[in-house]
Amino acid sequence: MLHIKEGHPWLFWPSNVCSILPEYPANKILTGKSNFEVYLDVTLNKVENVIGTVFALVPHYTAIDVYNGKLLFTISDGQKKSNYWDLAVPIFDGIKLRIRWIHKINKTFTVFINDREVQEVDLEEKGYAYEEEPHIIFGAGNFPKNGFNLNFVDINLHEFKVKEEEKLLCHHKFEEFIFDKSVDVTDNCNFIHKI
Repeated sequence: MLHIKEGHPWLFWPSNVCSILPEYPANKILTGKSNFEVYLDVTLNKVENVIGTVFALVPHYTAIDVYNGKLLFTISDGQKKSNYWDLAVPIFDGIKLRIRWIHKINKTFTVFINDREVQEVDLEEKGYAYEEEPHIIFGAGNFPKNGFNLNFVDINLHEFKVKEEEKLLCHHKFEEFIFDKSVDVTDNCNFIHKI
C-alpha cells in the first residue's frame, strides 16, 4: 500500500523518468489515440468537507474528484472542453473503491466503480482530447509548483494497472519501492514516483 498524504502527490510519467527506460512507456498509450484500460484500487481516507482529486490524467484533464461528499468524473473532449458528471456512488471516510476506465477510440469512455458501470461517455461526435505526453497525478489535480487546481486529497493506493487492449503494460501493487519510486511488477520499468 502507498499512503499519499494530503499535499504530497505521486506521479505516473515513465517516459519522463528516464529517456531510455522503459522501452515502451505505458503513459504513451493514454494519448487518446489507443484503446486503453486504467485500473485503480484506492481508499479515500477523508471525503467529508473535501474538494480533492483522487487521480487525474493530464494535460487532457480526465479525473475522478471528491467534491463535498460526492464523486465527480471529468473528461476533456476533442475540442478540449471539459465535461462533468456526478457519479451515483455513495462515499464516506475510509471507503475503498475499485475504479476502472475503459477508452475505446472514437467510441466510448466508460467508468466502472466496484465493477458497476457508473458513466459512459459517447466519443463518436466530439472525440477525446489528444495529448502527446500524458501522465497521471495521484492525490492532486496538478503539480504543486503550478499553484492552481491542486485539490490535494489523502488516499491509500493498493493497486494500479494500465492495459493496451488486453496486454498488461504496467502493474503496481505498492509493495516494493526504490528511491521513492513504486516498482512496476511487470518489470517494464513504468515507475510511479513521489513528486
